[in-house]
Amino acid sequence: MKKIVISGIIFVLVVFLLGRVVVFFVDKTTEELIDETHEVFDQAIRQDKAQRGESFFNTFTSKVKRTRVPSKSIKITTKEGTTDMKKEKKDFSYEEGKYISDHLYLLIKNPIDVIRLDSLFKELLKEDNLPGETAIVYTVNGVSECSVSDSAFYKKAIALDLVSIGDFIKLQGYVKYSTWDIWRNVPHVLAIIIIGLLVLVLVGGYTFLNWRKWKVFSQLKYMEKCSPNDKCIKENLFFNEITKEFRYNENRISLAKRSAELLAYLFKGEEWFQTYEDIKKDVWGNDDTSNDAVRNAANRLNNELAGYGLYVEKLTKKGLRICICSDN
Repeated sequence: MKKIVISGIIFVLVVFLLGRVVVFFVDKTTEELIDETHEVFDQAIRQDKAQRGESFFNTFTSKVKRTRVPSKSIKITTKEGTTDMKKEKKDFSYEEGKYISDHLYLLIKNPIDVIRLDSLFKELLKEDNLPGETAIVYTVNGVSECSVSDSAFYKKAIALDLVSIGDFIKLQGYVKYSTWDIWRNVPHVLAIIIIGLLVLVLVGGYTFLNWRKWKVFSQLKYMEKCSPNDKCIKENLFFNEITKEFRYNENRISLAKRSAELLAYLFKGEEWFQTYEDIKKDVWGNDDTSNDAVRNAANRLNNELAGYGLYVEKLTKKGLRICICSDN
């Protein structure tokens, strides 16, 4: 029994450890996918900016005055007039200021089409063989546009890092991976699955075989330790006909002297049956003993056998017979 418990504990620990390994690789793969997806998202924003600015940058370069000043706003001057946009609290470098100015100029001339940007995002992900469904939320001055109208998508999807262009334009990307998308990107996933299944089969098979061995062949195991006079009554239950000792597994069951004698005598009978007359003569040694006295002894024996799957059946005017309980 102890081996069965130990085998079961080992099996549970192996399953737990395999589960932890799988969770570790899945989490790590998901993080790597998010990092790579975010890089593609940045790339999509830059490509979209370049595509939208192809017909405007020459005009923008010749007619727009850009200066780096520690003011609280950025002024964009075109032939249509001047646009004053508030800055963040920090000062921008020249490159940062130029990047923001480009986006603000395009915001006036050729604003972002969030659906087109999302399509570009998907296309670049496909080129890099990255999985996932995507969506983008584009916010300008507190007004947002969504590339996907289904609000349930955003609850299930993973939000990428917010991309802020100055304090004026915010682009929030979302991506949703299926379970297969993640699993097929787990490194050595096939080897992990094969090793995991092999370990489970080996440990589980060993545990099962030990359980079967304990369940089916436990009688043989205990009979090896028994003397030749031990009678195997049922699984793990033995009775020594000489010493009249009754045992369950390796534990001795205490029986009164008369109960032990009666039990030993019943086991000698065909189908473990003896008549009242034979019992009174051979066990009591007195034919004058009443049948009630024999039945009372049988009741006492049943109380002592309670819980071990045996009982003595009293057959009216016939005798006693040992029976095995069907539910044990």
